Amino acid sequence: MPKRIVFCIAFFLIISCLCNTILFSHAQNGVAEEAMSRTLDDQLYVYEIAENGDAVICEYIGEEKHCKIPEYLNGHKVVGIGEKAFYSKRFMRTVSMPNTIEWIGEEAFSCCDLLQSIDLGSALCSVGSGAFADCWSLRSIQLPDSLTEIPAAMFTGCWLLREIVCSDKLTEIGRDAFWGCRNLQSFDFPKTLITIGTGAFRECESLREIKLPKKITKIQYHTFMQCTHLKTIELPDQLQEIDDSAFVQCWNLRKVRIPDSVTRIGTMAFNGCSSRLVIIGKSGSTAWQYCMENAEDTIIGDNFSFQDADTGEITPMKYPVLHDLFYGTSFWGGKVIVIPMYLYANLVQLFIR
Repeated sequence: MPKRIVFCIAFFLIISCLCNTILFSHAQNGVAEEAMSRTLDDQLYVYEIAENGDAVICEYIGEEKHCKIPEYLNGHKVVGIGEKAFYSKRFMRTVSMPNTIEWIGEEAFSCCDLLQSIDLGSALCSVGSGAFADCWSLRSIQLPDSLTEIPAAMFTGCWLLREIVCSDKLTEIGRDAFWGCRNLQSFDFPKTLITIGTGAFRECESLREIKLPKKITKIQYHTFMQCTHLKTIELPDQLQEIDDSAFVQCWNLRKVRIPDSVTRIGTMAFNGCSSRLVIIGKSGSTAWQYCMENAEDTIIGDNFSFQDADTGEITPMKYPVLHDLFYGTSFWGGKVIVIPMYLYANLVQLFIR
């Protein structure tokens, strides 16, 4: 084969390879540029597109202290915030949601330590459990009328939360919803409320007064446990059951009127309450039976009283059974020292920290 032909073939092959390389490189750069442009246009949100064309935010990858979630991402309406989408974004101070957001996933904003306020918009109708758990700096929040259920652990560990405005259509408060909201001073229970979950207001130490709506028929286990500043509570006439330890360690509780409709009061329902506690009910009622069963003929114990709702007569009692209230004894100088269980628990906590 003549040398000239070989040279031409080789030259052609080299030129072809160079062209392919340039075209491939240009294509890659084009894709990269397009992806980068998309990220910037979307304000640093990673999202998915549903079959109907709506967008769901999966992750926030920005670093803005004041985050304003957009209504649209590249022309797609934003309707949801996925599970843990904003999880542990410790730099965030405020969040504003558009009126297009319909649902928030589990733990979506959990552990946003510095988050102080959040606007939920007006279309929100579903929230996953623990959505705002451990947002320590959150001080107040208003729930939209469209939200009829507060899910489990929604505000667990929000220590500084002082005020929450609920919908007039709220029907359910989930398990541990406000557990550990130690600065929550009041809560207006809407008339539509039907269910309050286990431990919902546990350790809400600043609550002073509670008025439960008529539709509540049961107070669950640990619902108001360790509400240490709670002084008065108004129970509805349709109430049927007060579960075990419902008001345990409410040290300042002074007076409780238990309606005739109550058929069961659980074990330790009022253990560790104030020594000045007065339980009001009718003679022979479940409240009266509870007092009789928990009265103990002993010089050791926290005094409490039963007041007859008809006659007004007050009967002092001893409360409660010795082994329920007192954890243990020790001897000092030949005298028996009896330690109340709740004080013992607090002392132990001091030593193990």
